[in-house]
Parts: sequence; structure tokens; C-alpha cells
Amino acid sequence: MFHEERLESSSRSFVFDRSAGVELIAEGWENKGFSGDFAYQWNIPNRERVNRSDLRSGEYSNSSVEAGVHWFGLVAGLRF
Repeated sequence: MFHEERLESSSRSFVFDRSAGVELIAEGWENKGFSGDFAYQWNIPNRERVNRSDLRSGEYSNSSVEAGVHWFGLVAGLRF
């Protein structure tokens, strides 16, 4: 699901996206030559499992790992 909203009374915008294991929220604004943007993205954790390892010692057999990522972005600008 993707949603973008522009507010007519000001120069702000808001974006929300929820698709394919990713949550994204972003907002931006502009006023009198100054601008700013903020974004947050969360890659929903994924679990991978190893049943039988091909390593000679087999040390990773019957193990699993879970990884998730959080991203933050902040941008400020000045038009001159």
C-alpha cells in the first residue's frame, strides 16, 4: 500500500508505503527557502534456517539467523 498526501495550505508532504516486507514513512517541508526531509524505513526481520551445513565440521547445522534493518534519514536545505 502506498499513500502520498500533499497539504494544500502549506508546502508539506507525507508519504507512507507498506509493501514487500518494508515499512516506510517520510515527511518533507519547505518554507521561505528552507527545506527539510525526514525518512524512516524498517525492513521487517527475516529468519533463515540451515538444516545441514556443507562445511566439513558441520558447525552451522541446525542453526538459524534473524536480521532486520532500520534506516533513518534527515536532510536540511537552504535555497540561496
